[in-house]
Amino acid sequence: MLPQTNHSISYPTTTNNSITILYGSQTGNAQSLAELLALQSYRIFDQECVKSNLELLPVIHLLSMDNYTPVSRLAKEKGVVIFVCSTTGHGVPPDNMSLFWKKIMNRALIPGRSLPPDLHFAVLGLGDSSYPMFNFVAKKLYRRLLQLGATPLCTEIRRDQEYEESENSSLGLADEQSELGINEVLRRWIPALWDSVIKFFGVPTSERLSRFISWDNLKNPDFVFSLWPKYDVFCSSLVLNPSLQSTSENNLLYQLVKQVEFDNAHSFMSNAIPTNAQWFQVVRCKRVTSVDHFQDTRLLELSYKSDIDLKSDEFRLGSVLYVQPTNRKEDILSFFQITRLNPTERVKITQCHPNFPVPHLLSALEENDCDVSIAWLATYYFDLNATPQQCFFVNYCAFAVNCLKLSKSPDRAQHIDKDRLKLEVDRLTDLASAENSDDIDDLYDYVFRPCRRVVEVLADFPVTSSLLTLQYILDILPGPILARPYSVASPPPKIELLVAVVNYRTRLSTPRIGTASNYLASLNPGDCLSGWFGTISGGFNFDRLLTLSPPSCLLIATGTGIAPFHSFLLHQYNTLMSHLNHDMLPTNVLFFGCRYSTKDYYFASDFKMLEQKGWVRIIPAFSRENTSTVSPLRRQYVQDQLKNYPEIVWSILKSPQSHVFIVGNQKTMPDEVREALVYAIVNANHTDSSGAEILLDQMETENRIQIESWA
Repeated sequence: MLPQTNHSISYPTTTNNSITILYGSQTGNAQSLAELLALQSYRIFDQECVKSNLELLPVIHLLSMDNYTPVSRLAKEKGVVIFVCSTTGHGVPPDNMSLFWKKIMNRALIPGRSLPPDLHFAVLGLGDSSYPMFNFVAKKLYRRLLQLGATPLCTEIRRDQEYEESENSSLGLADEQSELGINEVLRRWIPALWDSVIKFFGVPTSERLSRFISWDNLKNPDFVFSLWPKYDVFCSSLVLNPSLQSTSENNLLYQLVKQVEFDNAHSFMSNAIPTNAQWFQVVRCKRVTSVDHFQDTRLLELSYKSDIDLKSDEFRLGSVLYVQPTNRKEDILSFFQITRLNPTERVKITQCHPNFPVPHLLSALEENDCDVSIAWLATYYFDLNATPQQCFFVNYCAFAVNCLKLSKSPDRAQHIDKDRLKLEVDRLTDLASAENSDDIDDLYDYVFRPCRRVVEVLADFPVTSSLLTLQYILDILPGPILARPYSVASPPPKIELLVAVVNYRTRLSTPRIGTASNYLASLNPGDCLSGWFGTISGGFNFDRLLTLSPPSCLLIATGTGIAPFHSFLLHQYNTLMSHLNHDMLPTNVLFFGCRYSTKDYYFASDFKMLEQKGWVRIIPAFSRENTSTVSPLRRQYVQDQLKNYPEIVWSILKSPQSHVFIVGNQKTMPDEVREALVYAIVNANHTDSSGAEILLDQMETENRIQIESWA
């Protein structure tokens, strides 16, 4: 139960006119929404409306939470702070919020006195209620800000036809599982937020909006188009590379490859991207599942491209390697055939707004004062393989409506198929404004159920796509392509990645593929990839298990989630084996779930060796090889094996300072494993379930149960 807010808050007259928007985002959705709020605030508080007293204008700040330093700044804020955040893993904050989270949750902060009551805040969480830790971070952050003394922004959500009573909430919890998706909350919460902020500052709003801000106002194509451009994009030149003018000019694919090579060498000085990345070279890329198994899983061995790239202090046990993938050549080729853009055309991208620096992936261009080709952007930046969210259609519709207006001018009319463009505008309007169950079903049938990709959507709207301009292309197309983290599967200093290649079919004719996994699977020995070592929020910390008297350890994993445990067990063995007598060996037990003992039992030979050495006991669960005589048709999963061996499980858990590490799907595995652990404790220790829950809660509090999970 969340603390009740005061519905009759009276706002003081403030001289501290600032709106600070802070975000914590893992996949980019929370960041995109925070950026949209910042752009909206620029237009809502228009300078033209307060020319007589510009001091009334609020100053807008937009930052990731980890870039909001020091956190003590929060105690000096007297304006409005808006937090937008998601939840990742098993109830942990996103990577770019983890440092802020640790500091704001510091027990040394004094309740009621650490933040001033003049700090007015609102929290918007993005989540999915089908996961057990739905919007956990947003809820906990809201409670913590209240506890420390800040004041919730009084947001009164006005009545509409569907909601008979007005609501008052400075906490918005958007849910992907709602009938209208996250828009179920956003369409009411965001207008209420801006009404409250306007009331707080007492500033006239832009004439682009009506007196009361509504969701329709904010999604109006003219208003959306007025938010652009987010960056300054200047066309600089064509075909800087002389070789492209003399060789196979009609071969588009050849032009693309050569242009990208030219940009990497000249615009990026042959450096890895982004600027914190380094080059890795593929030593081998081997399939480790049997050829008759449906899942193609690769084991990639990598090496540093040069000694200069060797940064051993960044590669530790438990590290992940962030891989910066590229689009497939087939998609890049389709993109240019659809849009009719010239791949050799070059643009210079610079900062336009103080809150919108050039994206990290492109920062080297600004530092080197270089331009870049559209071919390079289509290869490295635009996320052509992404499934577009509804906000994409809002933006694309705004662009199409503007094109339709321009088509009415005599000098442009002859170049545009206006009838077709009008049809495309109507269809995009339907997709962008889907707000009832029938329209949402239409959106889901077109986009989400078949997992339709951006490049395929562009093909479905050929006239609009052919009118894409470089000035607005960064505002419309999703990007940059996000780097993907992969757990390092080998002990330092060896670098191995275990990669399940994502490839499946929907009702569409072409298969759906994972951007990063297919990029990695396509690499050959000698090829280079761009990446960097790091940690993920809520990632494993094995430090306590590398002492000369390591505590007992229970490891539970499924599928490719075995990678960090393979790394840990080999590293622990290599580090400690020579220092320990046989009677001092650690007590490690690994429960590993896969489908078959002969098809996808990863690292089987290494685990067999470690088990023979007495370093670990392996208890596998082969879900497609059920040998149970009690229930021969029932599949055996890792949680079943935990229940089958309660004495072994309890022998670990009862040991002082024992640790449990769990890897698996965040939707089901954490809860199912916890239920199995409770079952094992109850049956082996002859206690009740409440006693078992107390023990597990204590272990979680002491960080002796650690969970890495993925969607």
